[in-house]
This record gives sequence, C-alpha cells and structure tokens, in this order.
Amino acid sequence: MMAKTHYSAPRRTLLFFWIAILIFAGFFAGVVSGVKLANPQTYVPENGGQYFDAQLYEEVSSVLRETFVDPARINNKDLFYGALKGMVAAVGDPYTTFFDPQENKEFNDELSGSFGGIGAELGMKNNRLTIIAPLPGSPAERAGLRAGDIIVSIDKTDAAGFSLDEAVAAIRGKRGTSVQLAIYHTESNDLKTVTIRRDTIVVPTVLVKYTSDLAVMSLYNFNAESEKQFIRGITEIKSHGVRGMILDLRNNPGGFLDKSVQVASAWLQKGVPVVREVAKEKTTQTYTAVNQIAAPQGPLVILVNEGTASAAEILAGALQDHGKAILIGAKTYGKGSVQEVKELTDGSAVKITISQWVTPNGRLINEVGITPDIIVPMTDADYAAGNDPQLDRAVQYINDKLNEKK
Repeated sequence: MMAKTHYSAPRRTLLFFWIAILIFAGFFAGVVSGVKLANPQTYVPENGGQYFDAQLYEEVSSVLRETFVDPARINNKDLFYGALKGMVAAVGDPYTTFFDPQENKEFNDELSGSFGGIGAELGMKNNRLTIIAPLPGSPAERAGLRAGDIIVSIDKTDAAGFSLDEAVAAIRGKRGTSVQLAIYHTESNDLKTVTIRRDTIVVPTVLVKYTSDLAVMSLYNFNAESEKQFIRGITEIKSHGVRGMILDLRNNPGGFLDKSVQVASAWLQKGVPVVREVAKEKTTQTYTAVNQIAAPQGPLVILVNEGTASAAEILAGALQDHGKAILIGAKTYGKGSVQEVKELTDGSAVKITISQWVTPNGRLINEVGITPDIIVPMTDADYAAGNDPQLDRAVQYINDKLNEKK
C-alpha cells in the first residue's frame, strides 16, 4: 500500500457513504445490545442511490440467532462488524477494506516498519492472492517465493476465501512460528507446498554496488529512511566517478509517495511534474520535482519486473516519460491507487481508495502497469543458475551508449 496522509475535512464525495455508516450504526446499536428495533424501516431513494433495509437485516440476524446449529458461535458484535465488512467489500476493490479495532491495531503496527511475518508484499491480481515481491533476505525469498506466484492456500485453508487484509493477517504471526502455503508458480505450471518460519521483518532500503565503471543502486522500498539513504548512496556513487548508473527497482513494492517524488527529483528540474492524482476523472493534485541532490552524469537504466509496484512504478514512469531513463525488464505490477484510512470512534477504521495515479504523459498505472522499453524475461532456469539477464542487458545497453560517444 502507498501511505498518504490527508489533513483536510472529509470529501463531499464520501458524504453519502458516511450517512450510510451512521444509519447502520444507529440500527446496529440495538442489535449489539440485544434489543430489537421497534420500527425497522427500509430506505430506498427515488434516484436509486443509497439503499438501506433495516427490516431485512433484522430478519437475517434473527434467523442466525434462532436457527444456526451452534448458537455459541453467534456473537452480536461479530455480526455487526461482519455486516460493515460486507458493505465495504461490496464495492469490489481489494484495497478498500473495513478493519475492526483489532485489525486496525495490527494494520498500524505493520506501518511502523518492523513486524513478524515471512517478508513478502501481497496483492490481488485477477482476483487471486498474488506475491507482489519477496523482500531481500526474507524467509519468503529463502523459501523460493517469487514475484507473480499465486497463493492457493494458507495453512490448508483455501486462499479464495480471504480478502487481501485477511490473508496478510493469516500469514503474519509471532517470530519463530511457521505458516504453510500452497504456491502456484505460473511459468512452470507448478504447484508446491512450502512451510515458512516467520521472523521479525525489518524492511531494507538501499544497497549500492559496482560493476566495472557502472554503479548499481538497489532501492528496495520507499519508507521514512529512503531519501536519507538514497542521498548517501548518490554521494558515494559520484565520488567513484562512474560513467553510468543502473537503478534496480525490481521487487520494490512501493511505500510513501513523497519519497518517490524526492528520488525522482535527482534527475528532474524543480517544478517538473512527477505524477498526477486523479479522482473521478479529474486531476486533484500534481506532484512536482523538488530541490534534490543531482544524480551522476551518464546513461541511466531502471530495472523493473512484476514485483515493481506503487511508488516504484511512479518513479519509473516519471523518468521514462521525461526521457531520463530506459526501462529494462518485465512489465510492472500495476498498483496505482491511493488509499486513505478513516479512523472511526470505536477504534475500527475504513481504508478506502480515493484516487489513482497517472504518469506525466497521462498513462494510467493502476491495473495496467508500466511497460519497459526493452523486455527481458527472467526464466526459472535463470533463477536456478543465479543468472541475471536483465542486469546483463542493462550493462550492455549503457556500454553501447558510451561507446557511441567515442
């Protein structure tokens, strides 16, 4: 998820949504307390907009309480939160989710940057639970999970029954415990079961290495430390006097928007558009380049793959649109939507998609992705042999460009 903080009052477009929440809250208060409403009502406006049938809800909840085979499993609060989850899920967006108070606490813990799990970013692709990117050095990477793998089951429970956030919660757990995943690898048409031991996951940020007179900077995500470590890396690279640079965004699942803009600014003049935020087909805000350390001179190649998502796609798309970089690798994931978290009075929350990202040249990122200029696949044989044809092609491209100038 790309984190984005809003300080303004709730938008008018969400007004009817919150009216519905208030109506539900007033009705459900009677259910949770065990008191039936005296006059349940149905609200159906003439324009076919908001729909609320309190009587139907009361009928369904009564059937459950009176008829379900195991009455001990019926909990009024669970029914209440379950109804709210269903209402939010009905919009059909995997990133728009209702969190009950406990789930909201766990979600906020994850944003702190250190948590127990397997170290893989998850997403929904074609309604299937998919590995966006395993983090470098994580239990997921060591177990052989790769970007694009499909999770078929979690601890022998069919993954089709999980929402995205429920799947994350099921896979996360205490350090030292294990989770069993059935994984389908699309390239080899292979289904395998792996047991992964959870560990404390501390998300890495930047790694710089050199090949000949070229620098390779791996940028693993966009967190609170990204800009600081990026500047440190660029300063080091410039001191080496390199002739070209490769920015590796493969398996970078994204993060904070402002960090992506700050990194892009190293190659762009201040004020140049980096990305536009579009809500309901209207541009609501344009994010532009800021003052930043200048990147080293010479050709720039950005490596991308199926695990490049969100803020990483924004960076790659902006530099591609402005002609500052050549993209090499595979088509990116296509996660270009903006979520806002609305905290509710009881400690629960709604994470809701409010807009989408568009590149400077007007390309939609969400569910489309960014297509590289030069497509180079990574095969199962490449992974097994430790080969990296995408990096090799990037080195070749830069060397060819440098030789043209001789």
